[in-house]
Amino acid sequence: MNDEKEFRTAERTIWTPFTRLDILTILAEGSPDRTAAVRHKLNRGLRMFRSVVRLPHAGPSVMAVGAFSEASVCVTRGDEAFISARIDDLPTTESPSALQDVANALCIDLGVLPLRIAHDSNPDFTSTRFARNLGVPTVAVHPHHALAAAIAAEHGVDSPLLALTLDAEGAVILRVDGPTFEGLGRHEEGAAALGAWAVQAAEATGLHHIALSATGVFDTASMSLLADYLSAHGLSPLTCRNGLTEGQCLSLGQAWVALQTAEL
Repeated sequence: MNDEKEFRTAERTIWTPFTRLDILTILAEGSPDRTAAVRHKLNRGLRMFRSVVRLPHAGPSVMAVGAFSEASVCVTRGDEAFISARIDDLPTTESPSALQDVANALCIDLGVLPLRIAHDSNPDFTSTRFARNLGVPTVAVHPHHALAAAIAAEHGVDSPLLALTLDAEGAVILRVDGPTFEGLGRHEEGAAALGAWAVQAAEATGLHHIALSATGVFDTASMSLLADYLSAHGLSPLTCRNGLTEGQCLSLGQAWVALQTAEL
């Protein structure tokens, strides 16, 4: 069997279904030349350097497949999260071949078998259907929860916190506790009013950290005003760092939620 045929066979069987034998066959039983060829071809979707984030603590390996636009795959190993570069947007009517390529490449390159697969809470996304067809337990993560979890993971916060997320309809505030969250309300006022609302929520819950994020177009000026207001009132506002895109933050947050879910 030549390398190209072996690669196509590996690409097909790794995920249909996702089994321990499929990956271990490629990693351990192939000749060095064959393994190198398979790695090279599977990694064609990862030509850009991936980001690595140190997690608050180690846990079982999980994978997250992101959402709809600016998709990204995140795989954890120990206390590190490896986040792929941006994958082209995934139309809901097409097969997730690019997503599959990158997921395969990350798992094989890291030598891990995810125990959980995290995906967006929208059941119609291509990434969601892809995750649910892998034969591995899945975790649905709301995007607001995912953004807050990503910020918590980046800042090493391993305790409950508040999350204020700006979206097209105003802002929502959550109380996030690891793999769970509680919605505390929605607000449609300006930055100053949102800040006062967040301070009230902090006083009511006794929480000090607050994750600030936004979906869609980021309003940098509003975020800066909010952060300044919250800091002036004794809170610790946290935002995404490490230069991650919104899509990468979503997959990182999904993975961190899934890791904590797998520990329960």
